Amino acid sequence: EKGPVRMEHFRNVGQVTPAAAFQTLIWALANDESEAIASLLWISPAGRDKLHAMVARMAPEKQTRFHPPEKVVGMLLTFDLLKDDGFAIGEASEPDATGQATLMVGRARAGRTNVQEKKFPLQHGPSGWQLPISDAMIDSIPAALESFSMYVPPKLPKQ
Repeated sequence: EKGPVRMEHFRNVGQVTPAAAFQTLIWALANDESEAIASLLWISPAGRDKLHAMVARMAPEKQTRFHPPEKVVGMLLTFDLLKDDGFAIGEASEPDATGQATLMVGRARAGRTNVQEKKFPLQHGPSGWQLPISDAMIDSIPAALESFSMYVPPKLPKQ
């Protein structure tokens, strides 16, 4: 609970506090726990509709891969968060009037002697503390997926 902790030591500790929700999120991403990931994401009804429609337009094999559709968000979070070796979970701010708090998290990466601090917003929602995913983030998913594509078109000869 104090100082940098390697990701493999993170566990499902629920969502009662912002720190617990963050630890559970890292555990869920590392273990591909789809149901837990879905409960850890705060997505507006309109954003959820956009996300479901986006997955419905995908090829059938991708629809299967991204079931439930929140797995798309989980995959993108995995690319960002699981590249670190561990985290030092700090203090959370007091929730504001909208139920949002900010959690200070130190990100530890191999080869670095210092820990990079980052602020993570967390929203108090129906299943406890959740990571808010804005509608704008949902709108940016197709471009993010394209940037992760392994296909590199060949260079064509100039005519």
